[in-house]
Amino acid sequence: MSDRRKILIFVNHFPPAFKSGGPVRSVANIVEALGEDHDIHVVTTDRDRGDARPFDHVTSDRWNSLSKAKVWFASPGSLDLGTVSALIDEVAPDLIHTQSFFASHFSILPQLAAWRKCYGADSILVGPRGEFSQGALGLKAVKKRAYLALWKLLGLWRRVRFHASDAHEARDIARLFPKASVSKARDIGPGPTDVPLVAGIDGEPLKVLFLSRIAPMKNLDFALEALARCREPIAFTICGPVDDAAYWERCDKLVDKLPGHVAVTIEGPVAPPDIPAKFAAHELFFLPTRGENYGHVIAEAFASGAYTLISDRTPWTGLEVKEAGRTLALEDGPEAFALAIDAFARKSADERLAMRKAIRAVSPTLTGREEAIAEHHALYASGAQSAPDQERNSR
Repeated sequence: MSDRRKILIFVNHFPPAFKSGGPVRSVANIVEALGEDHDIHVVTTDRDRGDARPFDHVTSDRWNSLSKAKVWFASPGSLDLGTVSALIDEVAPDLIHTQSFFASHFSILPQLAAWRKCYGADSILVGPRGEFSQGALGLKAVKKRAYLALWKLLGLWRRVRFHASDAHEARDIARLFPKASVSKARDIGPGPTDVPLVAGIDGEPLKVLFLSRIAPMKNLDFALEALARCREPIAFTICGPVDDAAYWERCDKLVDKLPGHVAVTIEGPVAPPDIPAKFAAHELFFLPTRGENYGHVIAEAFASGAYTLISDRTPWTGLEVKEAGRTLALEDGPEAFALAIDAFARKSADERLAMRKAIRAVSPTLTGREEAIAEHHALYASGAQSAPDQERNSR
């Protein structure tokens, strides 16, 4: 049997989308890294998060040839159980890979359709993508608890294989479904960029960047509380789409209360091609997130040469040893993060630039890109023998 397999991926958003964060980059990197070795099909929506209009230059509700995959951009309301079932019939995949546990159209419907077609557990791969972290489960908790209870009651965890992006996520899955089948494969990070780094200037404010969705999970309010405690001059740039208007209103009030030596610029979403330049123009990337199963934006910060200050709720630990940044516990409070920012700001501009160049140079080692690609090859190969029936495997 050939090692080349048909992979059908369901994900809420796919490039040219960029506003919904990590899963977009996860799948785009999978396609880029593995698309020459496997036949990859992607089912997604035909517009970016919050947009009223579909993308230009794609055809909705048809297969589009993009990058190294065939992509089905579904129009609003077009995906139902019948349509998803028909897409599965058309592709006849060896493996179905969903990029969510809770998403109704891009996880629940594909699983229901696959079960109806007698796909085995090894042929349905469910990636929670951080949804099982304590922080994520605390949001819209009632609905999530009810759905998890149903899964446990009906034993549905026996009918899929879970994809854990790291050891933290594997433990989160085991906490909810102790006997579930779990395969691990790290997310595939970017390679180093060649965008010139913009050096800071001694005596001028430290340029600090927050680049992420404006949502409680990303903890912008905590970042602003930390900046309010900084003693050194700071130029703080906030980039990212507003996911939660009420949350942004709270953050905006905190911006108004910042001391005079902390200047804030609000820029909104940044398209993926512009991200390396945005990092290169800032010296420190600040993301005190409440939880990441990977954190593509963190990997992009390393690749772009940004000194990185993050919480301890990501897989990126030991940054101090690698001189790539700092990892601090949220429980230590905003004051601890403020002290770290001030300590970096007190270094000379030349010292900060040298550190950033070193981070960019070692970024492939930091992200483990080649190892992650190999793990994804193994992840997709492990489901090869589990097909809905003998006839489909012999096609």
